[in-house]
Order: sequence, then C-alpha cells, then structure tokens
Amino acid sequence: MKVAKLILKIIGGIVGLVIIGAILLLIFFPTEKVKEIAIEQMQKQFHRQVQIGDVSLNLFKGIVIKDVKISDRPSFKKGTFIRCKAFVFKYNLWKLLQRKLVIKKLVLEQPEIFVKRYVKNKKVVFNFSDLIPPIPEKLPEKKAEKPQKQKKEEKKKEAAPKQMPKVKKSQIPVDLQIGKMGLEKAKIEIIDTATPKFKEIYSLYNIHFLIENLRIYENKPLKISTGFGLSVTEFEKGKQTDKDINLETEIRGNLKLFDNKGILNPTGEFIVALKNGKFTGIQAYEELRNQAQDISKSITAYQEKLLASYKKLADQVAKNQKTISKAGKLGGTVEEASKKAEKLAKKIASMDLSFIKGALEWKFLKKTFEFDEVKTKVKVKESKVISDKICMKGKDFRAEGSGYTGFDTTVDYLFTLIADKKYNKNEITKALANKKGELEFPVKITGTISDIKILFEKAEIIRKIEKQLKEKFMSQFKTKAGGIDNFAKQYLESYLNQLFGENAKYILSGKEGAKAAEQEAKAKIEAEKKRVAEEAKKKEEEAKRKAEEARKKLEAEKKKKEQKAKKKAKKEAKKKKKKAEKEIKKRLKKFGF
Repeated sequence: MKVAKLILKIIGGIVGLVIIGAILLLIFFPTEKVKEIAIEQMQKQFHRQVQIGDVSLNLFKGIVIKDVKISDRPSFKKGTFIRCKAFVFKYNLWKLLQRKLVIKKLVLEQPEIFVKRYVKNKKVVFNFSDLIPPIPEKLPEKKAEKPQKQKKEEKKKEAAPKQMPKVKKSQIPVDLQIGKMGLEKAKIEIIDTATPKFKEIYSLYNIHFLIENLRIYENKPLKISTGFGLSVTEFEKGKQTDKDINLETEIRGNLKLFDNKGILNPTGEFIVALKNGKFTGIQAYEELRNQAQDISKSITAYQEKLLASYKKLADQVAKNQKTISKAGKLGGTVEEASKKAEKLAKKIASMDLSFIKGALEWKFLKKTFEFDEVKTKVKVKESKVISDKICMKGKDFRAEGSGYTGFDTTVDYLFTLIADKKYNKNEITKALANKKGELEFPVKITGTISDIKILFEKAEIIRKIEKQLKEKFMSQFKTKAGGIDNFAKQYLESYLNQLFGENAKYILSGKEGAKAAEQEAKAKIEAEKKRVAEEAKKKEEEAKRKAEEARKKLEAEKKKKEQKAKKKAKKEAKKKKKKAEKEIKKRLKKFGF
C-alpha cells in the first residue's frame, strides 16, 4: 500500500510539474524551448535522465506530450524507471470566465513503472528511495500519565468507525466538469530481490481507471470503469516456487457524489467481474485449508465417542447376562432376564455402524485455488460498498455470498462455499448437502482490508454433522432395541442419557415413552398458556396506563385552552372598553366639553 501511494505521488508530481511548467513556459517560450526547460527541470527534480518525444502545446486548448521516459538513477544505463506513451491534457480555458473548470481529457496513455527492491549496504531499498525525504529522528518524550477515564475515551474514539467528511456542493467555488480522466493500459512491475533466497515478480498489467462525464454542480451520476490483471511469481535460485497468482478484474458503474441536500454522500451501483483466477501458496487460503483439517479432527473425535458409547452399551448387556441378580425385582425369573439380555445383545451386535467410519473429503480445497469467474453488483451507500449477491464459479466448486466493505476499511462478508456433488459420498457429507446433492460450507470473511480473516463457520458445520450421525444412530437403535420391556429400559437408560440426554426416554417405544411424551407436551402447553396470559395481562396494564396518560394530557390541554380563551376574552373586553372611552371623549370634545 505504501509503495502504491508513493508511486501515485510520483505520477502526480510529474503530471503537476509538466502541466504548470508547460502552461507558464508556453506564454514566454516556443515549444522546443519549453521541452528543453521541462527536461532540465525534471532531471533536477528526480536526479535521473529524462527523455521527452514530441510536445504539442496550445494555451487555450491543451497539452499533448509523447514518449516521456525517466531512467533509474543516475542514467538509462541502470535501466528505465518510468515511461509513458502519451500525456494528454485538453481543456477549455475560456470557460474559467464563467466559473467553470472544463477538462475535456486528462489521460495518461500506457504509463509503465518498473520498481526494484533490493539490498544495499545491508539495508532494503527501492530504486526510488532517494526520492523519499528522510524522516528526522525524534527523541522519545516523557509524557505525563493520563487518567484511566481519558485513556478509555481515547480508545473509544480510535475504535469508532471513520465518518465521511461533511462537504457541501455549495462550498466548491468552481464547477468542475471532466469529460474523461484517468489511466489507460498502465503497467506496474515490481521485482523484489531483497527477500532471502527468493526473487518475487509482481506485475499489474492492463490497468485502467477512467472517470467520465463528471459535472459537480449538476450532480449527475458519473461513469467509472476500472480493472487490471495481476500476476505474482516467486523464484528460488532460478526455479519457480509454489507461490503464484493470476487474476483479471473489471469494474463498471455509475456514482453520484452528492445527496439531494447537496452533501457529499457517494451512492451508486457497479458491476464487478473477475476472471481466470489462480492462487497458489496464499496464506489466507492456506489458513482455510488448515481449518478444514481441524473440522475433520472434531468430527473424527465425535465418531469415536459414538463408537465408544455403542461398545459400552454392548458390554453392559453382556455383563448383565452373567450378573443379573436384580432381575427378579424387575418382574420375571433370572433365567427369563438372562434370555432377554441375550436377545438384546444380539440385536445391538447386528447394528450397522459403517456410516460412522465415513470421512469428510476436502479434495476441492486444492493446493492451487482456481476459479473461472466471479460476478457481483455493488451499491455505494451509507459509507459502505455493499454486495447483495456475489457468485463465484470454479471447476469443482462454486460460491455464493453477500456483505460489505466500509469506507473505514472494515470488511464483513458471509459466503456459502458449495462443493460438487461428486464429493457427497457418505452419511457425514449427506448432512451438508443441498437439494442438488452439493455440499455447502458457510464461510465468514471479517477484519479490515489490510488484515482479512477467512473463517469456516466451524460450529455450524460440526452441529449439522453431529445431528445427522446422532439421528442415524438413534433410528437404528430404536429399530433394533425398540418394543422391549422395562428390563432393557432400566439398565440402558443411564447410558442412553449420556448420548442423547432427555431424548433417551423416547428412543424405546412403548406406553411409558408415549405417556412421558404426552406429559411433557401438556407441561409445555400449560407453560405457553401461562406465558401468553402474563403477556396479555402486561399489555392490558400498559394499555390502561397509556389511556390514563392520554386522559390527563387531554385535560391539561383543555385547561390550557380555557385559560387562553379567558385571557383572550379579557384582553378583547379591555380593548373594547378603551375604544368606547376614546369615542366618548371624542364626542364630548366635539360638543365643547
């Protein structure tokens, strides 16, 4: 990010220097002289060799500068740092008289920047490090200890999301109008040889960012189109490693800068499309694959628990066959109880538990993450870039999701990663399958743009699988052991409770289970009735309170109106009396009194 900001500053510096210098020099010098002076000033500014091809200048219409090149320090023998096919700046100078800054075209055509990162004198430097002013070292100041309350308030302020600045359209002194502005077919290449044992090449190609039809005072939606290709390759001693990224992206849409009150509040809609994505050895994706293994371990542990519980049940039946001295108390002889235990043992032994041995396959989470296409429509509002629907398509999977990125750089997205139905092979995967038989995995993306966290919703995935295995186990046990008398229920209930809690009493069919279920249902109904009655009582009391408040309010208003009317009548009577007295005096005066 810092490198990108610096590169933008360098480009801005070049553009600003060329524009201002060219306009001023044009007034006093011919084109060739302007070119000569511009080269001289740029070489002084950047401490590098500068070449400029053709220059076309018209004070009233614009500037076109072709084939600009800036070398690495100190000359082109060290390589090229920046080159640009053309800088086009076309404007309408006469419109300034009408308080309008009209820029018809301000475009950098095919700019290319070649960045090198390397070690020099045991320090990591860039080929533009000499352009960065040194930061003066400051001695640490002893600060007075702040009160705890002040510290908490400061932390709150830091944690609070950043708000958009309140800028009004009326505060802008000139109506800025832009026909077309931005970059076309740009390229940034970064070669990093400073990483120990590794050489990394980062390439951003076909970069374009264009703003069209901007009219500040009219506040009509402006057009924005942007996109780029991304390639990252890593080499170790001349051989390519497993770190590799390839991606193409395109964004198009409209943006309105000000709301209806004329306050800066950007809103708009954009279509975002990504194609031919390929990621190898990416840390965030590696973390996702590690989480998948953790989920598998948790499921395996649960399966082992089920198998252990099953074995415990079988062992308990076998044990009771031999030592069933309490059987007489349960009704029946020791011999009868022994036969029942033997019969139950055979049934439990014949349970099919092969589904517990199933595994959850994560083969679609390959070492290289590839997708064919990602599409979404985004809205800009409430200081957020919101995506209501994001669709991703890959060879073995697809993904659907929604969420937002805030202007304060926070990200919050929820995705469903959907694996092909060929991975749906057993009882475990069945728990995660949709109607099409595909496997669904909820994934959360949170954090900030600079610190993104990608997390499987582990608890939800495990809950679904455990529920599926538990239901399968319970249904088989009910089929095998269902219908047997109190003999089985008495000594198996405690073990079933360990597995299924309160549900254990409904596993075995029979009158007792049905009766218990009926009683529980009645208790729930009674509790619900009580809750509804209490809520109704509270609502009635609230209605009475509000009615009483309304009555008192009406009485107060009535009293206020009466007082106002009396005051008004008194005022009117006084006014009439004064008028009458005045009239009498007037008449008396007329007759000489």
